[in-house]
Parts: sequence; C-alpha cells; structure tokens
Amino acid sequence: CIANGPGEQRAFYKGIDILIESFCLVYSKYSNLFMQVIGDWDSEYLAKIKLEYNLSNYPITFTGLSNDIEGELNYALLYLHCARGDSWGISVVEAMLAGVVPIVSNQTGSKEVVEIVDKNLVSSLDVHEISEVAQSYSEEKVIKQFISVFNKSA
Repeated sequence: CIANGPGEQRAFYKGIDILIESFCLVYSKYSNLFMQVIGDWDSEYLAKIKLEYNLSNYPITFTGLSNDIEGELNYALLYLHCARGDSWGISVVEAMLAGVVPIVSNQTGSKEVVEIVDKNLVSSLDVHEISEVAQSYSEEKVIKQFISVFNKSA
C-alpha cells in the first residue's frame, strides 16, 4: 500500500485499519507473506497501531517515504487500497503500470479503472471480502493469466 499520514484521521480515511485486518486474515493462512506500507506516518500513530494490532506478530512494515516507487512495487504481488473515500488514488494506477494486481475499495474513484480490468478486484470495505479477493490471487494464477493474455494479443 502507498499512503501518507500523518495520523489517525488520515489513517481512517486511507483505511489503514482495514488494510491491516485484511492482511492479518490472509497471513493466518499463508504465513510466507509480508506487507509493506509506503508513506509518511508520525511515530505517535505508528506506536499506537503497533500496540493495538499487536503488529510485532506480523510482517508488516511501515517504510516511510520512498523516491523509488517503481522499485518498491517490484516485490509486490498485490496492491491493496482500502480507502474509505479517496477521490482518485494515483498510487493505484502506479501499481497497475508496474504490473501489480490492485484490489481497491468501492469507495475510491480509481475503482472505475480497476473494474475495467476485473470487477472482482473492487471490494467493499469488509475485511473478509478483501481477504477473500486477495487469497484468490497467487503468483501461479497471475503468471497463467499473463501468458493467456499475451498469447491472445500475439
């Protein structure tokens, strides 16, 4: 996820709580995953959510600002954008341009672009629905889809 703070109000808007809860659900079944949140968050907020969600038990990293978004996305299988009202999340388009499958909430403007690709990638803000959509994507599935689309266009 790419999202900036600084604190609780912005985190609520960006759906950081939904993002974390969804990841934790998927992680309980697939413990080889990790999540990275790129963006600037204040240390007070980070300390609070680390305690609230017991983040020491999960491979979730808040990496801070990055000048190399493309490089950061090289390691991503999915891009989660669980915002409660983003008018247009440019980071979703950045992820798509990098070839990363986006899962976005139905409360964002960028859902209009994502649903053109696959309506199943647009989710409600329900953590169980988001985690279900996320679990349906594996590296193997994405590679098969890519090969299929590539062969059709050749």
